[in-house]
Amino acid sequence: MARQARIAEKEAGAIIASLSRASDAAVETTLGCITDKLRKNPPLMYHINALLNNEEWTAVLCNSIQGNKAGSSSEKLVNKKQWKLRTGCKKLFHLDRRGHQRLSLSTK
Repeated sequence: MARQARIAEKEAGAIIASLSRASDAAVETTLGCITDKLRKNPPLMYHINALLNNEEWTAVLCNSIQGNKAGSSSEKLVNKKQWKLRTGCKKLFHLDRRGHQRLSLSTK
């Protein structure tokens, strides 16, 4: 039993190390891609730099990221109140008749 636990711990350590290397590689790849695009477009680079050095905009961006993790506010509103469709339109049938009356009044 202890031998299997040691083997499992060793495998878990190898998996964690592999995931860590993959994460580091993904960060480096992303930064490289961003750097290439910003070098090709200096005005964009300066604009993004100004936004990142502005505390208000940085807070807006951070809140936007946190909002996306929690789900958008429109999804929350839809989930709170679910609308049911009516199978018949008898309740709104009178609107069709009033539409003809309004048309005849507007032409006079």
